Amino acid sequence: MGKNMTTRKYVGMDIGSTTAKVTVLDRNKKVLYSEYKRHHTNIKETVESMIKNICRFADAGGMTVTVTGSAGTAISKHLSLPYMQEVLACTKAVEFLLPQTDTAIELGGEDAKITFFKGGLEQRMN
Repeated sequence: MGKNMTTRKYVGMDIGSTTAKVTVLDRNKKVLYSEYKRHHTNIKETVESMIKNICRFADAGGMTVTVTGSAGTAISKHLSLPYMQEVLACTKAVEFLLPQTDTAIELGGEDAKITFFKGGLEQRMN
């Protein structure tokens, strides 16, 4: 992939226990594409389909891809892509998009997570 940062795209893939999500952002963090679907345990086929769908956004500037989610570790290893633990990914997104947030609750297919931002960062997960 090229080194032209002016056209670089950012891709986030969240492969959870029941669903898969992908979002493509431009260099200004504007959403160019997003997709959400239940994978019905056909994770490989679902991820392949999503990758085909995001390839149309590839250009000389390249893409930076990060994977998260409970099923994301295996996908990231298989595709040699960086992995970010999902609680950390959610925390970074909330801090960037909604810096005034006091508390965030994330409900997933297998677990629930709560992050307290005020008075020092504190996270809990069931």
